[in-house]
Amino acid sequence: MGAHGKHPKFSNWWDPLFRGQIRLPMCLSCEHTIYPPRENCPLCLSDNLQWLINSNLATVLATTTLHHSFEPEFQRRLPLSLALLELETGPIVIANGLPALAPGDIVVADVVKETAGGFDVPVFRVFSLNRQSLHK
Repeated sequence: MGAHGKHPKFSNWWDPLFRGQIRLPMCLSCEHTIYPPRENCPLCLSDNLQWLINSNLATVLATTTLHHSFEPEFQRRLPLSLALLELETGPIVIANGLPALAPGDIVVADVVKETAGGFDVPVFRVFSLNRQSLHK
């Protein structure tokens, strides 16, 4: 296991992520962006992949607010705003959101390192928005 408790084969994902970069493999055979990272493309099964830095631009698909949790780590953060984000290259991630977010908003998703349960984990956070859709 690597420095973050993750398989070293995916250090191309973890290491940049902990520096705030979203780096994902793209299949050179079918041009599919792969998330979560894998050794082969889930669409065409090719292993001809290239790791690319992705844009942090995303469109909000949905939002919710957690008011209750059985997990002590989350109880300290309640109420917790969450957003389902579609990154500009297609993958969908869950991020800590802002209460004012609405579906269709364009946001900039930042990645920060937090410690939870003794492990360093990447957390997507929304830190900027404007109310236009990437899909118009």
